[in-house]
Amino acid sequence: MSANAVVDTLIGVGIGYFLMVPCYLFFAFRENMWIQRAYRLAGQSNIALPTHLVWRVARFLRGEFLFSMPLLGAATVFFNVVALGDNTQQQRDWTLWFPWILAGMPLFYTANLFVVTAWPRWKASSARRVTHLGGIPIREAFTPAEFAVLLIGPVFGVAFGAWGLWRVAAPAVWWVACPVAFGAGVVAWWYAARDVMSRPSSVSDEVELGWDDLLRFRAVRELTQGSAWLPPLMLALVRQLHGKAARQGAGVPVLAVRGGGRGVPARLPHVPAGAAAVAAGVARARRVALTTHAAAARLYTSRAFGVVGRRRHGSFLITKKCTTYGPELGCGGYGCGG
Repeated sequence: MSANAVVDTLIGVGIGYFLMVPCYLFFAFRENMWIQRAYRLAGQSNIALPTHLVWRVARFLRGEFLFSMPLLGAATVFFNVVALGDNTQQQRDWTLWFPWILAGMPLFYTANLFVVTAWPRWKASSARRVTHLGGIPIREAFTPAEFAVLLIGPVFGVAFGAWGLWRVAAPAVWWVACPVAFGAGVVAWWYAARDVMSRPSSVSDEVELGWDDLLRFRAVRELTQGSAWLPPLMLALVRQLHGKAARQGAGVPVLAVRGGGRGVPARLPHVPAGAAAVAAGVARARRVALTTHAAAARLYTSRAFGVVGRRRHGSFLITKKCTTYGPELGCGGYGCGG
């Protein structure tokens, strides 16, 4: 990436974050909105929400939102610039970048989502302390239906990854490195989820303990959902960019390189986009003109002679006398076409 591209990207990111400041202030000072969300969460989770805890839960939800948005935005910018490239970098060699993206994506998103769960944390409202006698297993945070849905994400990720490696004719080392990277992502998720579940509680009564468990389970579910579904979604986006680059024919290596001969990645010839569009328009107009001309000729012939004749020796064999257009065409009987 050139220096101008880096400067343009930094300026764009700075403008984006500057425009987010009014949104942050708008959400930060809307207390009624966060209070309503606290009541809605209590109703959905079937948990009591006493009056003295309403503002504490609302403040927790607000802090969670304001802390996570900048981190997720920074992760998105990093992935767009480093992995996908920016608008100024038109010659992205996808056949070389795709294995690196596939290997680094699980650990990248798991680490980012784990950082998001670092703050805020529930704090006790008094000096009294209540806690669980034993640890809570990770499976307690999910229902069987949620767990089944979460398993579908890694399946799609493995399928997209294997399909991409096959299409770019990746070397054998990547077929070993990418599964190892996926396994490392699963191990990282396990340790991150266990760390969230085993964090010490700071609550003063049973109601606060219930809310601490609820928010803890919520953080584990969001961590697991992001780790399971963000990689396959991003791989689908990469696949879409591959196809777009191949269709535009801007000199970018095609993702579908199988069949190029001896495992050599096939490349599209460099054709300017404007010239390609003009050539396609001219060809389309020529086809339309030829089709229109042929249809008009057939219509004129059928109306003039009353039938659709069959060509024989360079002329029409007429089987019906021309009565409608005979005088105008100087035709007075049978065989006027010959």
